[in-house]
Amino acid sequence: MDAIQFSMLALLLYFAAFGYPIFVIDMVRIPFLWNITFNNILSILFPMFFFSIIVINLLAVAYRLKNAFTKNRNRHKLIRIHQLLFIFIASCYIGILYITDIDLSFMNDLERMMYLQTLEVAKWIITSVFIPLFLYTLNNFKKTTSMVMRRPRRRTSGRY
Repeated sequence: MDAIQFSMLALLLYFAAFGYPIFVIDMVRIPFLWNITFNNILSILFPMFFFSIIVINLLAVAYRLKNAFTKNRNRHKLIRIHQLLFIFIASCYIGILYITDIDLSFMNDLERMMYLQTLEVAKWIITSVFIPLFLYTLNNFKKTTSMVMRRPRRRTSGRY
């Protein structure tokens, strides 16, 4: 439920900042034209976060609906934090794919070259976070979380 609320709040903040009729090209163009120091990285991060939040929201709603129809509470599915991070990072690639396919004609050649170099750095950072999360998720995919209760150890009286 928290994932749904967080992602919906983030989408509402996005709509408040960029306006309701969404044109995804504006997520790249508007931050690039802000004339601030980190305009390249912001124009890369906004589409990545936007697509990631949409994917997380859809997944959280699907889990919530599945749990609503499951009567046995022991069979309810939960989204773990490492799963959310894995899905967030994996869906950042959707934003990267979108950025690589758009028309960057509003930039001159020097700006485009610097923008594409910043995009390469963002790809390396996302990949370096994705690989350990992927391995962690594979390692913990089918582990059971049931605990076995052991009998407490007897204390010795100090005499042998």
